[in-house]
Amino acid sequence: MESGTDTAISCVISDITRQLDAVIWRKDGTDVTSLSGSNYVVSAGTYGSNSQTTTLTVKAAANTADSTYACAITSDEWLQTNKQTNVILNVFGKDFSVFCQFNLANFQILLNRI
Repeated sequence: MESGTDTAISCVISDITRQLDAVIWRKDGTDVTSLSGSNYVVSAGTYGSNSQTTTLTVKAAANTADSTYACAITSDEWLQTNKQTNVILNVFGKDFSVFCQFNLANFQILLNRI
């Protein structure tokens, strides 16, 4: 993503039959969910069609260097607590977004960059 621009990172959690019990976003191990509103905007998303999409928007002021973010979810349905996947946000060119996907039925974590 271009340095100094707002960037959205999304995790799609599929093969679930109800809303996730918790969603936390971290940057380099620090919970940024509670920092929402300043440099970060977190949306836990809503459940629908057996999936839920959670999104972290990194504001321009915080998007100045390569960073590692993590989407951590809790699903009592799948007996998963703090299951996370890392997303590396590289700051360089324009029009780059990151998309990651959980498939809890097979306990796989897939990461796609679009």
